Amino acid sequence: MSSSNSMRKTRNWLRSVYLWLMEARYFALFIAVVVCAIFFIVMLGSSERSIRLAGMTLQLLGVGTVIWGVAKTREFFGHTPVASQIKDWLLKFPRYTPKPVVLSASGTFEPLTVRSYGFSSPPKVSPFTTEGRLAAIEVELNQMREQFCKTHQIIDEKVAGINHLIEVETASRNQSVQYVLQRLELTATGGIHITSVGALWLFIGVILGSASPELAAIFSGK
Repeated sequence: MSSSNSMRKTRNWLRSVYLWLMEARYFALFIAVVVCAIFFIVMLGSSERSIRLAGMTLQLLGVGTVIWGVAKTREFFGHTPVASQIKDWLLKFPRYTPKPVVLSASGTFEPLTVRSYGFSSPPKVSPFTTEGRLAAIEVELNQMREQFCKTHQIIDEKVAGINHLIEVETASRNQSVQYVLQRLELTATGGIHITSVGALWLFIGVILGSASPELAAIFSGK
């Protein structure tokens, strides 16, 4: 029973260590590669050749990582990858015999919407009497009042729809702005970026490659 508890505790501890390392994965990767380089130098007797090889490896890793970081940053902001741009440029190489060019055209017309409004007057009961004319005017006033209410209702519905579209568009724009700001903040202050790791590898590799005789003499005690 104690053995199973110990194994479970060890497994939970290893999972916690893994999550802890993933929070600073670029820094952990940097340290791991540098430790491997030091181990390689020590295993080969700390000779000048081993120091130079380790420095050259770090330089290559640094340059490759910097290029990778720049490519990831371009992809992060939605730019076309450099490899795709180079491929497209190569495909545009002029042919000795140009391909025939076929032109075609097509067009579409938006559907037309026609609206019309009408108003009908009721037949006058007796246009020659005052009572008839008053009755006709009263009927027309009632119709005008109903038409005004309908028009007011239509305008209110249109205004409500436009306000809803404005609110949706405003929320979408604000969300896009916040997304861009988060990306900018993550790129600028998101910890040790992969490009920074490549620059550090390149820096250490240049030191190891340039000062390999001096470092070998220091390690050998001469």
